[in-house]
Amino acid sequence: MVFFMSDFENFMRKEVYDKAAVAGSKLCSKGVDKSTVNNMISVFNSEEDPESACLLLITYIKRQVGRGEIHREAGGTLVRDLYEIYSSFREMGKEDLRSALYKYLVLSKWVFESGIRREVKKFEELLS
Repeated sequence: MVFFMSDFENFMRKEVYDKAAVAGSKLCSKGVDKSTVNNMISVFNSEEDPESACLLLITYIKRQVGRGEIHREAGGTLVRDLYEIYSSFREMGKEDLRSALYKYLVLSKWVFESGIRREVKKFEELLS
């Protein structure tokens, strides 16, 4: 039996972990404050509509980069990833979009909280 995963399923099972590992490790290695990382999730959750929430979060991240609260490289990674998720999945429905964005944010936070002091390129690097 051949099983084909949808783009969404593939993203939720593999790609989101890799993207979150990269983002979370950059946030940690670049010395971002824990409250700033927590605030990203709060900003996202402040809007019910996931499209509005994503755009608001991107604006917040850009603001924090400008204020020096988020390192430019880490902020760029977050913005690129969020916009890629937004662009790829907004046509799939609000529930799937919210799920993909939220999973990315939470996984990024958990990698950040792990205290890793080196940047990684994929999730598997965290396992060794």
